[in-house]
Amino acid sequence: MAYKTVDFRQQSKPSPTQQVAQAPGKDQTVFFRLTTVAPLHIGCDEVYEPTSFVIDTKAKELISFETTSLLEKLDSATLKKFSEICKKGTVVSLLELFKFMHSQADLAEGQRIRVPDAFVQHYKSTLNLPQNERTVGQELNNFQIKRTSFDPLTSNAYIPGSAIKGAIRTAVLNLRNNGRSTPQFKGRDAGRKLQEQLLGFEFNHLETDPFRLLKVSDFFPVNDTARAVTYAVDKKKKPSDKESQAPYQILETVEPGAEFIGSITVLAPPGKDAKIQKHLSLDEITKALAFFYGSEKQNEDEMVRSIGVSPVELVVNGKFFPIRVGRHSGAECVTVNGHRNIKIMQGRNNPDKYLDHATTVWLAAETKKPISNQGLRPFGWVALEQLGFYEGQELKKKAERNKADVIEALQEKIARQKRQEEERYQQEAEQLRKELEKAAKLAAEMAAKEAAAEKERQTLAAMTDIERDVYIIQKSETPDNEITAICNKLDTLDNHEDQETISSALKIRWEVEGKWARNQCTPAQWEKVKKIKSFLVTESISDALSPEEQVAMEQIEKLADWGAWKNAEKAGATMDSLPLPALKKLREKFTSWKIKDGKGDKPKIWKSLNKLISQK
Repeated sequence: MAYKTVDFRQQSKPSPTQQVAQAPGKDQTVFFRLTTVAPLHIGCDEVYEPTSFVIDTKAKELISFETTSLLEKLDSATLKKFSEICKKGTVVSLLELFKFMHSQADLAEGQRIRVPDAFVQHYKSTLNLPQNERTVGQELNNFQIKRTSFDPLTSNAYIPGSAIKGAIRTAVLNLRNNGRSTPQFKGRDAGRKLQEQLLGFEFNHLETDPFRLLKVSDFFPVNDTARAVTYAVDKKKKPSDKESQAPYQILETVEPGAEFIGSITVLAPPGKDAKIQKHLSLDEITKALAFFYGSEKQNEDEMVRSIGVSPVELVVNGKFFPIRVGRHSGAECVTVNGHRNIKIMQGRNNPDKYLDHATTVWLAAETKKPISNQGLRPFGWVALEQLGFYEGQELKKKAERNKADVIEALQEKIARQKRQEEERYQQEAEQLRKELEKAAKLAAEMAAKEAAAEKERQTLAAMTDIERDVYIIQKSETPDNEITAICNKLDTLDNHEDQETISSALKIRWEVEGKWARNQCTPAQWEKVKKIKSFLVTESISDALSPEEQVAMEQIEKLADWGAWKNAEKAGATMDSLPLPALKKLREKFTSWKIKDGKGDKPKIWKSLNKLISQK
């Protein structure tokens, strides 16, 4: 077959082999071979995730794989490292994931996709980004590789029937409109109204849409479908000193030469009672493809030559119909000639304008910033070749066999992996059990900590401000700056009892920490101690106690713990019989023993003690 470009606009009618007649009252199915002649990307809203690919920098290939297939080959230490990175959940940790996967590139097995030299350097520079969250976030966002449509069972590229059907609809609309610009439709519904007029249906009654009788199958590969990672760059259609400001994109594309098989079926026109007014036929479809996409191809060829880009070559021999699908097909190829209203953005703070043509064109490039237009390629051009019934059936069977072979190999791989997993599980059963026990213990500890924390929150919420300060002082893990803050609050308290309560708690803490005696204190700490002593009644009036009070104070001072106090009670001692200084000393003891929050009757005794002190 010879490759050439043809001016389709000069073709008044299709050749005999292009004419596809449809017998009245019968469905008609025609097989087509779709051959890509330009880089093709059909979006599927998926990207290559950091854990599903690596770049073989020597072979200049992207290796795509299932994450689990790689993780199964890692030892426990490496798996632990991977798990620790994943747990971080930060932007910078994404870069760590890229680096980790790159370090395991020798273990990666899967489909290989060509990448250009510039992308290899782009990948290396990404791995060496500084550990800065903003920089990493921006660069990784630009480094996303958008996947082309793929079969989830085989991971092979395919062409969704919906993409072909959409392109056919655009072609038919253009053929029926034939370049007319009247009547003009305005507003948001302009496109809908134009389709209703040209196709003779109502959007509110889709059963009247003639395209409901058109069934387009998905197109599956019949040969090894080469794919590549490609940069998409936006270039102005007319030479200019100012380049387009649109950022580059990274796309996975199907390379030229890939072949796919599929079918197009037009269902038999319904009976007289049907509501479809303007029927669709295979003959009209083929005429529309040749008329519209041939014309647009010729227009594009002239335009790209003017900016130093070689046009895409299409095969034309009577059986091929040009068609354009996928991303960056150009605004003109997805709109109706005569009714185009293409939005042209004018930059920040400038109003957009609307023209009947686009001012830029997206082209496939080997680098994100090409220094010239030489080597750039348009996107999306494919050729539909009409096949005979038997040839189409054979190619369809071949595609199905190819898919079945891939699925069978995948099933064998899964079965082999399952056997290996079972063997490994048997060998590591004890280790797994220990890890589970450790995880359960950790979960229990975390739950206990959370329960304790919740209990503490409830306890603090029920306390007065003074009680809360005492509680904080009593906690050994309370930092010194919080202790100092509470100490500084003493001068702001109006109630001497509150001052004495906090002072007592501070004294006990500092005695335990060895920060109370003069020879144990720094100058700054000693100033705090002197301040605390000034608020403690027992420190200031101990010399003025009566003999009876002195004896009571000494008895309380000797008490070592709660049990000692209970023994004293059994021996006849009561709180009612104690003088005020002894009661206050007993409260200090109770505070250090944490009687207030104790079990049994301890909280009740604590309240009784405070009530006695307030009454005396």
